[in-house]
This record gives sequence, C-alpha cells and structure tokens, in this order.
Amino acid sequence: MSVDRVSAKTEWAATASVAGASILWGLYWIPLRHLNGLGIEGVWTGMLVYGICSVLLLPAFLWRLRSRRLPFGQLVFGGFLLGGALVCYSVSLLLTDVVRAMLLFYMTPVWGTLLGAAFLGEPLRVGRILALASGFAGIMIVLKADLEIPVPNNLGDWLGLMGGLLWAWGTLMLFRLRAIGTFDHTCAWFVGTLAASFLLFVLFGRDIGAVPTADAVGATLGFSVVMAAFVVVPMCLLTLWGCRYLTPGRVGLLLLGEVLVGVTSAAILTDETFGVREALGSVLVLAAAFLEPLGTRRGRSAVDAATG
Repeated sequence: MSVDRVSAKTEWAATASVAGASILWGLYWIPLRHLNGLGIEGVWTGMLVYGICSVLLLPAFLWRLRSRRLPFGQLVFGGFLLGGALVCYSVSLLLTDVVRAMLLFYMTPVWGTLLGAAFLGEPLRVGRILALASGFAGIMIVLKADLEIPVPNNLGDWLGLMGGLLWAWGTLMLFRLRAIGTFDHTCAWFVGTLAASFLLFVLFGRDIGAVPTADAVGATLGFSVVMAAFVVVPMCLLTLWGCRYLTPGRVGLLLLGEVLVGVTSAAILTDETFGVREALGSVLVLAAAFLEPLGTRRGRSAVDAATG
C-alpha cells in the first residue's frame, strides 16, 4: 500500500499528539491503582477496561468494516500487535522488577529505528543517534538503573522485551496503513488487547492476576465505564492518530515521556521522591524529543520513496 507524503504541519501535529498522549499514559497509573484497590488485579484490569471499550465501539467498527470494505485481516493483526504490547508490558511489571520491565520495554525506539531503516528506508541520522543516547541516559538515571544493559533472565523480563518489540512492529503497521482511519485502528487495538489479555491468562493463569470476584466487578463497573469512555478512548485516539504519521522510532522516543510523567506524578501524589536525579533524567529525556527531528525533514524523501 502506498503512503502519501506527510506535510511538515501534519508531522508536527502528530508529534504533539503522541507527546500529549504520553502525558496521559504517564497518569494512567492513577485509575489503575484505584481499580487494583477495589479488587481488579493484573491482567484483569485490561480485560475489564478494554472489554468495555470494545463493547462501546464494536457496533460502529463492524458497520465500518462492512460499509467501507476495510482490510479486516491487517487491522486485526495490527490491533493484536499493539494490544499484545500493552498487555505484555503490564504483566511484566507484575513478574519482574519495575526498573527492568521499563528499561526492556523502552528499548522500543531502538526496534523502531531498525524497523524504519529496514522497511521504510529511513536513514539513521545524527539527530536520531543523539536522541537515542539522550533518551536512554535519562531513563536510566530516572529509574536509578545500573550502567549495564538489562539481559532478560525471567518471564517478566522477556514479556517486557517482547512488549517493546510488538509495539514497534505495531506502530510500523500503523504508519504503513495510514489511509485507514484512526477510529478503526483504535477499535482494532481494543479488541486486540482484550484477546491478548485472555491469551496470556490461558497461558499463565493466576500468576498474572487473581480472578476478580463478582462483587469486585460490580463495584467497579461504573467507574470502569467512565474511565473507558473519557480516559482510555481519547488517550488511545491521540496515540494512534499520531502513530499514523510518524515513523516507529520517533513514536518510541516521544513515548519515553510517559516514564517522566509517571515518576513525577507519583512523587506529587504519593510518598515517592523526586530530586536532582529525577530532574536531570527528565531534562535528558525531554532533550531527546527535541534532538530527534534534526535532519528528519531532509530524510523524508527516502522514506516516501520506500513506502510509495
């Protein structure tokens, strides 16, 4: 499928969209923690919230599939990739150290850069190299990680790494299938997340979250519907709209901001600290978002030619 040239205005709008979504993702822990406190744990949180999203949007999605003759197979596969990424990352946080899960998942910019070079003809420019170095340095400082690259050694580690790979692959498909509307991609993502959650539960059972009681589901249903309609759906629409116009490497770098927002908001709302270390890491990650676009416009013609 050919991919039309992206104007500078659209590209910057998409950058702002993904950057804004990363802020919302960084605050996402707040309603999730609330659900966890009410008895909805682990993979079941995703099954509940994204199941509600699927129910809310599925009728319109099915109608669009039929009326517009959308490529059902490609949409479903892309949705499963993105949904699998989200579920793998969420579950990895339960099965391994949070720092290791984050570091392994947020190798996404590396995978996105490699995929962009391999399938889009995207040149590896100085701006991207500087952004990768700055972003990873900032994340390692914020997460108080050692200088050694984390090597997967348990199921949680492998799920974190797999989540990053799936996300990079899924965003590559979004970029290639740009002609398909954001609404359709978002619906496919919700359905994919629900399917991936169920698959992981079948594979690993209670190790990734105890089955919630009927009382817990009933007590959280109203909150979950509001959360799905007014938090998750807008957040995902922002994310996927931007992903349609940005290469996977840039998307991965922009979403690094999620870690900073999460750390900062946790410091404000809980007893977690935010000091000089966190501030320095934040500056480096934010610098990555500004360094990455250097030279990107010059390399656009190569990407357009590869995807045309």
